[in-house]
Amino acid sequence: MKQLIFLIYPSRSGSTLLSKLLSEFEQVGVTVEAILPDGLCKKKININSLKDIEPALDLIYSDEKFRNWKISRTELRSFFENSPYPVMFNNLLTTVLQMYFKDTQKNIYVYK
Repeated sequence: MKQLIFLIYPSRSGSTLLSKLLSEFEQVGVTVEAILPDGLCKKKININSLKDIEPALDLIYSDEKFRNWKISRTELRSFFENSPYPVMFNNLLTTVLQMYFKDTQKNIYVYK
């Protein structure tokens, strides 16, 4: 597992500048903004069986910023289909970060 850092910030606080500076380090990958369904900032998803997958994907891909991550819906569906149930948020988050940074050699993921 890569190291995961959450970048939490209020509006107009300089988070974009901080993200840019952090991403200049070779080992650090910073996501573009998106809100995954974590139960705090966005409605929690419950994936307890195959029938829950499409509604969960609809919720995840309803976030325009997440769609900009260019993660294949098919690839994410496959993750859900092959995961033990229930699928927990931490598994979802680590999986989408691995998909987002798959073509890089980043050791630290910053989720903004």
